Amino acid sequence: METMLYADEVVSPDTLEGLPEDVEVTDRELAMAQQLIDSLADDFKPERYRDDYRERVMDLIERKAEGQEIVVNEEEEEQAPVVDLMAALEASLAAAKTRREGEPAEEKQARPARKRRSA
Repeated sequence: METMLYADEVVSPDTLEGLPEDVEVTDRELAMAQQLIDSLADDFKPERYRDDYRERVMDLIERKAEGQEIVVNEEEEEQAPVVDLMAALEASLAAAKTRREGEPAEEKQARPARKRRSA
């Protein structure tokens, strides 16, 4: 399944191939499906939305077909911040330890013991 965003993406089910023809559905499944549809249903007018990306690509194709030379400026990739995984793990463990130490004694006793798995 996919969310439809633009009017040109909405097609008739008759044009789709490979749909099963004889599917048995229980009343419960139909009721659940209808409830889901009703909860998500709203007036949808796909013509209100424009696919700007597609329009720009089509414009480039038309300009290229007319013989214009298309020059694309390469964007500089931003360097992702380097994460020190060891420091992040140590900070996470320290925070968990601080939380555990701050619990009242009766809560510590109520927590079930973890089972160790053998490798």
